[in-house]
Amino acid sequence: MNSGRPSKKDLSYEMAGYGECLLHEQTPPLKSLKIHEASVDSVLIHRHSLLSGSHDRTVLKTDMNKFKVLSTYEGHTSGIWAMDVSHKGNLLVSGGSDGALFFWDLRGNKPVGSLTIERPIYSVSMDDQSVLVGGGSGWLGQVDLRKQEVIRGGAETATGVQLNTQISQRYGIAAVADIQGELTVYSLDNLSPVVATDYDWGYENRVMVLLYS
Repeated sequence: MNSGRPSKKDLSYEMAGYGECLLHEQTPPLKSLKIHEASVDSVLIHRHSLLSGSHDRTVLKTDMNKFKVLSTYEGHTSGIWAMDVSHKGNLLVSGGSDGALFFWDLRGNKPVGSLTIERPIYSVSMDDQSVLVGGGSGWLGQVDLRKQEVIRGGAETATGVQLNTQISQRYGIAAVADIQGELTVYSLDNLSPVVATDYDWGYENRVMVLLYS
């Protein structure tokens, strides 16, 4: 283990146990943080902070250098299953089993907007203009960031839950992985499917990383 502060290059994270987040600098774990009162359902790293969404209905922003909670974001009424940060780094979007989509200014701890989708939200992916939302019953929708309203929605598939979404603004497409192991590529112009294919679960993360880069 390297001494001093963890480097962004070597740092990874995982959810562990009841309300815990594990930070790794290579192996073994660098730190175990007991920061939530219930299970941790979603995590992501943003600059020098760890953002974690929990079944305790909160999102926490934790300084990864000092291992100190900086901000608490409250508004959800149940577990928070999905989060993403804008490319500019100032806006966080969160969604979960309550069907609510919240927008947070990361410079404070107050919501700057919210929207009810009226179905569980399993995945969110944000570009400079919109948020792609994957929900229960195979629902897929696109939310305008400025207006904070659904501008395209109702795309449903027979396979059910949209488990992972990723936007490529450069190419004007989005990749959506569902719980049945099917990957579908949609046009952002009208949310119509372009490509659909079955794939191995182990391939999922590589597909998402390639699309996003």
